[in-house]
Amino acid sequence: MTSSSVQSVPRLSKLPATFPTEGAINIEIEEGTPVLRATKAIQERIEELLDKRRDSQLTEAEESELRQYEEIDDYLSFLNRLVRNLTQFTAIAASGTSEQPLTRKQAMKFFSSIPDATPGRSILSGQPTVCGLFR
Repeated sequence: MTSSSVQSVPRLSKLPATFPTEGAINIEIEEGTPVLRATKAIQERIEELLDKRRDSQLTEAEESELRQYEEIDDYLSFLNRLVRNLTQFTAIAASGTSEQPLTRKQAMKFFSSIPDATPGRSILSGQPTVCGLFR
């Protein structure tokens, strides 16, 4: 029996206090697919925290803020992968290349075979990232 790795939906505990409730996320189009990316202001705040961590030590509140940004990064990366995979999957399904509909097992194999759209890893977790918070 073959086991496939299915990524669970990331959970957000809370948003950083510095995270604006409006205008924090941009939507860009890459190869016809929407991609969620952090705004320049959010990226600058993260860079500020990362620079401070390299040069000195972050306060407990700043460490917490940076962890919260990583959670957002994981969540947006998950959403970006989901949208990209669904877009690619529906394009293949609509192309009529298969005489029969894909089974659930075939669909899971397809989704797990697609690499991340943008190579890169979260600076904090080392996990693949595509949303652009940690470039």
